[in-house]
Amino acid sequence: MKRSQNDLKAGGFDTSLLLELAQDSSQYGRGELATRICGLFQNRLTEEEEKLATSILLSLIKQAEEDFKETLSMRLAPLEYIPREVILTLADDKISIAAYVLRESSLLKDKELIYMIKERAVEYTREIAKRESLTPIVLTSLVDKSDETTIGTLIGNKDLVIPHEIVKKIAHFTMRAQSLQEPLLLRPEINSDIAAEIYVCLSQVLRVDLARRFKLDKNIINKAVDDTLDSFMQSSRARIEVSKEVMTMAIYASEENQINAKALITALRRSQYSYFIALLATWMQISSGSVIPLLERNNAQGLVAFCRAKNIQKPEFASIFLLSRGLRTGNKEVNKTELSTALLSFERMKQSEAQKHLNMWRKNPSLI
Repeated sequence: MKRSQNDLKAGGFDTSLLLELAQDSSQYGRGELATRICGLFQNRLTEEEEKLATSILLSLIKQAEEDFKETLSMRLAPLEYIPREVILTLADDKISIAAYVLRESSLLKDKELIYMIKERAVEYTREIAKRESLTPIVLTSLVDKSDETTIGTLIGNKDLVIPHEIVKKIAHFTMRAQSLQEPLLLRPEINSDIAAEIYVCLSQVLRVDLARRFKLDKNIINKAVDDTLDSFMQSSRARIEVSKEVMTMAIYASEENQINAKALITALRRSQYSYFIALLATWMQISSGSVIPLLERNNAQGLVAFCRAKNIQKPEFASIFLLSRGLRTGNKEVNKTELSTALLSFERMKQSEAQKHLNMWRKNPSLI
């Protein structure tokens, strides 16, 4: 049964030998068949020979057992002259078989990698993240998958060069997965420019280290923080759902002592409703889900109590009341009677009474 590599004819191949080896299910036979197939495609074949070889190989893959297909995938993945149809067939198989070509094959194009990322199970995505080279469009698809293991793999992949904008996207994701923040800061792409842009995405301890490491200017940080908030708001400006990222921005503002009446009014004027809710919830120490019920209390009693307890002045209260109308009813118009009633309530409520309301609502949100 044993035959040497000389059985591969110059300019052709021994079809009968391949078919004979295909019938041999022994470990030697399978290994020999895989070796012959790999050697076959390293030779220069005519178009007709390549078509025939591809047909035989696809037929073998279809009928072969899983362990042989794994061996074949491992052997074929690094080769550059394998018919793409063969590589695509292996990539679309079980993950144990597909993994080798997903990680290594240079014959998979961006459109095929993106298809795998979007349509196949997350295990396929995680293997793609191990590739030595990935284009920005594929990297973006991987990050958009929002899988912590995949993004952790990208961060740890030292062969990759990750573009500036994608490092920022990864930093935004780490607001949900803080365990990835410290490894991200070890990436070679992190320089003083990108450090300012990802500053707000990090935990307080890492922010301090980052500012010290790159001697970040506070004005640069503040601009980067505003730009980051704007990027979160662009896709959800008219919605009021508070994402993890937006809440992190509010917590950052609190840690920097930047939550005040002016910040609330600015968020409302910019129609940054989810950020306004996050700011108010953080400042008041209640859940974001309790903010709308608070705003909807009769005669603005909830907003009055909040503003009085926080020593917000009457003109600022009036601005918050008027600008938050759309959050309460969806209608931004406020009649004079409604405003007058709210202002009268504000004047009558004492700060001590307001603080009691806030303390009660914090302990029992159902009373809001």
